Amino acid sequence: SVELCPDNETRGKKLHLLVTFGNGSSQYSQVTPDRFNFSTSYTQQFQPITYDGSFSFINRINDDTKGAWHTDATDHTGDPGGYMFLVNADPRPGQFYNSTVNNLCIGLRYEFSAYLANIVRPLGTIKPNVRFEIRSPPP
Repeated sequence: SVELCPDNETRGKKLHLLVTFGNGSSQYSQVTPDRFNFSTSYTQQFQPITYDGSFSFINRINDDTKGAWHTDATDHTGDPGGYMFLVNADPRPGQFYNSTVNNLCIGLRYEFSAYLANIVRPLGTIKPNVRFEIRSPPP
């Protein structure tokens, strides 16, 4: 098991949680969010054109997004064929990623990071509006 509270300093220590989305030669992964221990209110797409309110695990951005800024972009991790989590915003608010991390300690410092990019350039598209929330568990 992972010891999350070995001492009072977390900087420079090993990662307690790292989420990447696997890799493969197929452009669209068939793996679902439960494999990565998260849930979403969005619908998964397994083929070109990730519609509003949908997401894909994809290893290369193509122009199925109708005007992508980052055509041919690949996963930032350096993992050959690495998949990224591509979300196409929905006009209605939704939760695109929800996960739980257990056994954290009060009073310690933790670092959180996420790599986000707006890949669509045309005017009139939905702008990214992302909020990260960290909550304590219910009693």
